[in-house]
Amino acid sequence: MGQGPGQARAEVGKMDKPLNILALSFFPSFLPSSSGGELGLYGLLNALSRDHNVVLLSSAEVAEAAPVTHRHNLRFKEIRVPKEARFHAIWAKHADAAAHADISNVCVAKLGETVTALHEIYLEYYDWADVIMHDSPYALTYDLFLGMDSKVRFYNSQNVEQYFVRSQYPAEAEGGLYDYVDELERKLLRNADVVGACSTEDMTAFEADLRPSAERCIVYRAIDQERVEKEPRSGGPLRVVFGGSKHPPNTEAAHFIIETLAPQFPDVQFDIFGSCLAAGTYGTNLTAHGFVSDEKRHELLLHAHVALNPIRSGSGVNLKILESAAYGLAIISTAFGLRGTALTASVVSAGRPRTSRVSGPRTP
Repeated sequence: MGQGPGQARAEVGKMDKPLNILALSFFPSFLPSSSGGELGLYGLLNALSRDHNVVLLSSAEVAEAAPVTHRHNLRFKEIRVPKEARFHAIWAKHADAAAHADISNVCVAKLGETVTALHEIYLEYYDWADVIMHDSPYALTYDLFLGMDSKVRFYNSQNVEQYFVRSQYPAEAEGGLYDYVDELERKLLRNADVVGACSTEDMTAFEADLRPSAERCIVYRAIDQERVEKEPRSGGPLRVVFGGSKHPPNTEAAHFIIETLAPQFPDVQFDIFGSCLAAGTYGTNLTAHGFVSDEKRHELLLHAHVALNPIRSGSGVNLKILESAAYGLAIISTAFGLRGTALTASVVSAGRPRTSRVSGPRTP
């Protein structure tokens, strides 16, 4: 007779050897990373691989091709598994939602309701794994023995998905995605042995679905990046930068910069990069660069003096604020925008939204 989850967790806790961690993700861990999700996924797994063995199974592009193994280091390898062609049909079924935001997460979950190559590789590594880790609920349909075995499940949440999905797709276009994502998240929370949240607010939102025996922890996010040394500069305008994906809280922040901040500070040069705003010139002192290459992003951050983060809604954590810190930029943020980081804020100006300045790391 197999062990119960509590017994399995106790056995793992007593282990004096490296754990074997099988992580499942609906997107690959690319380097250099192009999103906060990729930054966070790689950062945590790379850190875990210092003491443990990590295999990441990720869903890659749609292609009739063999899985590709990428070794990040001696203890951390990723197997990128191409999606089957029927992914396109699933996407087409939810075209109304796709018109508002990316739906690859949900489509990967629905693809996993039938047999895929990713299921087959999961089965190859299942016996090897001591711990199965989920970064979101969207790879849950590939975890075939969830709720039926004694392996420890770790849910390292990036968002409260029930909130996130409603911020992405309006009610008239969601086409059943609200209920679908709610059920995925609820199922994972009810079966997880360890749940990590970005903030106490996110953990509170999970509480109703967590089982009493689940371990709870706040996981401050980090990125694996060395501090960038910058040459002192004089002359020229103060340069302020903001970057973000096409996620409603980011687009809202970009429009706040366009409509409120840039007109109030005509002598400041504002640069916005990422899909949160269409490329173009907005007024005399704001340039939107659109989606940029890693080289262009490096250039923008290297020449900036200040990073803005006027985020007022959403869940999870904005890891680009940590990237800005690595470049030595002064950071002006809403207190909300610092959620999930080991940074605190001191209020330096009031208004809409209230802005805060990062004042230093939290003390334990």
